[in-house]
Amino acid sequence: MKIGLLGNSDVCYNSLNYFMDCIEDALHSRGVHTQRITDAANISYTQDGPWSAIIGINQYQPAARTQDGSYVLDSFQCPVFNILVDPPYYHHGKLEAHMDNLTLYLLDQGHVEYCKRYYPPFKHMEMVYLPGPSGSFKSYDEKEIDVLFTGTLDGE
Repeated sequence: MKIGLLGNSDVCYNSLNYFMDCIEDALHSRGVHTQRITDAANISYTQDGPWSAIIGINQYQPAARTQDGSYVLDSFQCPVFNILVDPPYYHHGKLEAHMDNLTLYLLDQGHVEYCKRYYPPFKHMEMVYLPGPSGSFKSYDEKEIDVLFTGTLDGE
């Protein structure tokens, strides 16, 4: 089994790269081979694939098209999983691309409902909880702090 991982090397913050590194480490620990894909529009399926699946975080490749106008990721003929960590309306341009092999994972049930309402051709949309280290989750009753602050921090 080989999983293609859509890269985010040009993002303005490193959290998406960190999340992808964690996904890659988890796959490797289970004996799954991975390949980083940094330019899906120019990758050769016959040379680099086939993949059992492709995983991305906040990816624009779902809307990328080949010279003949077909969707690049459709040509790979495998499931594609895209995790959106921003509100879906930030990704309007890529959500106009309705591929049958694409599953969207969203971080909020409201985001799922929004996508079902405004992007009904998508067949596969699910909510996924924010990731964290294995075993780190407590029920709300067990938590000592009532406020959660998420974001990125500039080291300067």
